[in-house]
Amino acid sequence: ALTFIMPDEALDGSVYVIARSGEEIDAGSYTLVKSAATSYSSSEVEAGDALVITGTDLDLVKTVTFVGSSTPVEPSAKDETSLTVRVPDDGKTGALTLTLLNGTTVTCPELTFAQPSVTSMTGTRDKVDGKPVFKAGETVTLAGENLHLIKSIKLENAEVTTLTVSD
Repeated sequence: ALTFIMPDEALDGSVYVIARSGEEIDAGSYTLVKSAATSYSSSEVEAGDALVITGTDLDLVKTVTFVGSSTPVEPSAKDETSLTVRVPDDGKTGALTLTLLNGTTVTCPELTFAQPSVTSMTGTRDKVDGKPVFKAGETVTLAGENLHLIKSIKLENAEVTTLTVSD
């Protein structure tokens, strides 16, 4: 018998043996195992969270790419059944992509990113026609969920330069 170790960078294909005479002999084709993600440690994540991905053959993963993120993330820990990555700041809800050691990619189930939601907007004046009324220079208070995830506020015709998040 003759044995060899399949290289990390190998792709699906054929095995050829080279005879001493230099002749190439096709020994047959093969398919490589691909990683598969089956679940996440959390159904909803935020930037900076440690996310554990469970599945099969995850030791073959080189990087994880989040929808919306420009930089793939290298796992901080991995074995055959799980890997851990830090959730990037610029990730968005969608299917993650695993890039394997050989460069092939595998699509994972969708991952949901927590989003802020504003439930009320108040100031120091009474509402008019159900809408809050503000004077330039006054403080506007937004209430809601996950407000710590807001990085800026945009108005139609002016720039907000001061933003304070409190619990």
